[in-house]
Amino acid sequence: MDRSAEFVPTLYVPSRWRELPRTVYYRWGLMATLHAVGVEGTVSLARWGGNFVWEHSPVLRDSILKTMGQAFGETHDDEQVRALAKTYMRDMWLHLVETEFVHRRMNAGTWSRYVRCVGLEPLIETVGRGGGVVGAAAYLGNHQVGMTALGLMLSGRVAGIVSPCQYSTQYRWMAGLVRRRLARLHPIGDAVGPALGALREGRLVLLISEHLSSGKSGMAVEFLGRTRRFHPTGAMLSWRTRCPMAVITCRRLDEPFHFELRLHDWIVPPLSGDRREWIHTTTRRVLATLDAAIRSDFAQYPWTHEHLIAGRARQ
Repeated sequence: MDRSAEFVPTLYVPSRWRELPRTVYYRWGLMATLHAVGVEGTVSLARWGGNFVWEHSPVLRDSILKTMGQAFGETHDDEQVRALAKTYMRDMWLHLVETEFVHRRMNAGTWSRYVRCVGLEPLIETVGRGGGVVGAAAYLGNHQVGMTALGLMLSGRVAGIVSPCQYSTQYRWMAGLVRRRLARLHPIGDAVGPALGALREGRLVLLISEHLSSGKSGMAVEFLGRTRRFHPTGAMLSWRTRCPMAVITCRRLDEPFHFELRLHDWIVPPLSGDRREWIHTTTRRVLATLDAAIRSDFAQYPWTHEHLIAGRARQ
């Protein structure tokens, strides 16, 4: 039985009244703006909104300054960190507009107009001949665009480990992936078995690598200036199936709604050796590669406090 048929994205309902304005924006404000002024106009308004929040939301601004300071404090002074944070906040809502754009415009005949591929040949060749690949990604740029493009490029031979609870923009995107058969989606917490099966079927299994772990299975790794515990899920899947790992990012380019899908590292597991050591070494290698990619495109990474506890339950 295809377990992806059981997956139903769940529209996030705010549990606290203080979250209601943000949910109203996600659910109605973005769609109304898209209909009124179009996609390009919505980009301009999203950036205006980011600048407005920078000027008028000191709590959020200070939280972002703190987390970015921890990541860049050794290489940038306070004024430089402040400039980085302001640039980030200006563009912090672009991924919502981009995800709506993907849902509306990207299909088998158009995706290559918007997405430039760099170094993906090993991944395409491996999946093309029926081999599985573990795709390790991050919340850099727009991973929704990347996953959609890969689903179209690989004729749906993609699976994803995702959170089933989404705001309306992400909800429509995930529901569209399932409806268009571009990917199988497996919820976090019950994904290892289906992911192993998908790899053995010769699919690309995509997962976000910087989800934090609060349990004993987590590994202590320095990432973006802080030492935290991360799930070694990707390396574990690669070791168990002997499928290679592809470290992938999808960042936006200067031209609106144009992106670069890049393979940064290709890791082939050995046929034998120390399992624990390889999983730990590979997890650190993946996170170090993503750390470097994020530092080169700092404004395209979500620095909000909620993101930095990605993978944990909402408090």
